[in-house]
Amino acid sequence: MAAGGLRGAAGGVARGASVAAALVVLAAGVQVGHTGGELVYRHGAANAYVQGAAGSAASGAPARPEAYGHEDHDD
Repeated sequence: MAAGGLRGAAGGVARGASVAAALVVLAAGVQVGHTGGELVYRHGAANAYVQGAAGSAASGAPARPEAYGHEDHDD
């Protein structure tokens, strides 16, 4: 990306490569977000952290945000 500041063809190629790399990173981020959403909302990956979830006591996972030392105050 720093080479994009160069003049001439070298700078143009570097700017083009930077845009292409940014689009690849964007696509990867969208895929990761989609996959994480499926894990949580379709496959129940967060059930260990939900109060009253079956098996949460057996897994040793805390059931409430307060157990982490902070509370959720966004209501």
